[in-house]
Amino acid sequence: MFLTTGRARLVLLGLLLIAMSGLRGHDSIAPPPRDPSSVGDTNLQLYTIERIRAGEPYYAAVGSELRKHGYPTSPIVNWRTPLHYEAVAALSIERAGTLLFVLAMALVVSGALVYSQHSIGRCFAGGLILLITMAPAMLVRPGAVVFPEMWAGVLIGLSLNAYLARQWAAGAALGVLAVFVRELAVPYAAVCGLLALRARRSAESRLWIAGAAGYVIYYSLHALAASAAIQPGDLVREASYLRLLGLPFVFMTLYLHGGLTVLPAFITPVGASLGLAACWARTAPGQLTLSLPLYFVLFCLVGQPFNNYWGYLTAPIWGHAFVHSAEGLRILISSARGGAKAAARDRSRTSPTM
Repeated sequence: MFLTTGRARLVLLGLLLIAMSGLRGHDSIAPPPRDPSSVGDTNLQLYTIERIRAGEPYYAAVGSELRKHGYPTSPIVNWRTPLHYEAVAALSIERAGTLLFVLAMALVVSGALVYSQHSIGRCFAGGLILLITMAPAMLVRPGAVVFPEMWAGVLIGLSLNAYLARQWAAGAALGVLAVFVRELAVPYAAVCGLLALRARRSAESRLWIAGAAGYVIYYSLHALAASAAIQPGDLVREASYLRLLGLPFVFMTLYLHGGLTVLPAFITPVGASLGLAACWARTAPGQLTLSLPLYFVLFCLVGQPFNNYWGYLTAPIWGHAFVHSAEGLRILISSARGGAKAAARDRSRTSPTM
C-alpha cells in the first residue's frame, strides 16, 4: 500500500494508542482464573486422549468427558475434530511430545536459514525470536501436546517458512494440514489460497482447492457424528462466540506467546503494536502481512475470555511478525517524516513475497 505522509502518521498514531492501551486495565490481559472445581482444558483433553488410547470411540470419549466435567456439548463447535486427538492417542503423549519438539525445532532452524538470505543479523534475530516463540511447544508437557491449537500453530509457522523460501506447494500443504488439525487455521488458509489464485500459481492453487473440498467433507462428517452423540439434557452454551471483546481479548491471546508470558502484562500491547508494524515491511510475505491483521480483527469480534488458548495457534504468526517489526517501523517513520518521496523510495525496495 502506498504510504503518504498522512497515512503513515495515522498508522503510527494507531500503533501508539494500541501500545498505550495496556497502561490501564492491564490486569485483564493475563488469562482469567479458573474455577477451582474445574479440571481445566488441559486435563479434560488429556483424559479424553487417554480414553481414546484405551480403545473407546472418539465421540463417546469426548461426550463423556464433556458431561462429566460440566462442559456444554452444544453447539457443534464445542466438539473438536478428531484428527489431532486420535493421532496423539495412537502415538502416546510421550511420543507425540517428541514429535512436537522436533517440529518446533524444525520451525526454528528452517526459519533461521530462510532469514539468513537477508543478513546474518536477521538470521540470528529470527532464530532467537522463533526459538522463544516455540518454547512452550518444546517445553510444556503435557499441556502443549494435548492442545490442537499448538500443533496447528507450529504447522502455520512452518508454512510461513516455506512461503518465505518461495516453496509454494510446501507452504500450502502445511497450511492445509493445519486446518485439518484445528479449524481456527481457516483464516490463514483463506489468505494463502487467495494469494495463490491471484498470483496464478496453479500447483499451489490446486492444493488449496483440493484441501478446501476435502475439509468440507471432513467437517461435514464430523458435524453429523457430533450431532448424533449429543444427548437429551446435555448442557448448551448460550453465550455467543460473537462477544466483541475487542483489544483485551487480542492481548489475552498474544500473552500466551512464549516471550510475553514471562513479562509484565502491560508489555503485551506494546508487542501487539510492534507485530502489527511488520505489516508494512517490504520483505515480509503477503501470507503474514494479511493473515496477522485478519486474526487481529477477528479476535476483536469473536471469542470468549476462556478462549485465550487460541493464542497458541497465532503465536508463530506473531513470532514471524516480530522479526519484521524493525523494518516495518523504519518504513512507517521514514514515510511519516519524508512524505511522498520517502514512500516512493521504500516502495521501490523488494516487494513482499506472495
